[in-house]
Amino acid sequence: MNERIIFQGEGQTMAVVIPCDCGIPVLQIGLKDVPDGVPFWIVAASDIPEDRVLRNAWDLDVAAMGEPHGVGDNSAFAVWWNEKLAAELALEQELNA
Repeated sequence: MNERIIFQGEGQTMAVVIPCDCGIPVLQIGLKDVPDGVPFWIVAASDIPEDRVLRNAWDLDVAAMGEPHGVGDNSAFAVWWNEKLAAELALEQELNA
């Protein structure tokens, strides 16, 4: 994947989530992996500095980022996941009928 999820919790340094190619959309990974209530942005991998020496000093300029792509919400991810599984099961049962 060429996308990254970035966020910064109150009083913390900026965090970077590197999603794996697991069949879950990046937005849903953000809902699942970003702490509840924390806004996140999806950016190109090339937007993240390669030099990680000063990584603990990275700070997210929320005002410059614009509207977040989402807000961490594990419950919303669980609902999405359960609906996805139910749809897959229904399709499988339909094909086997």
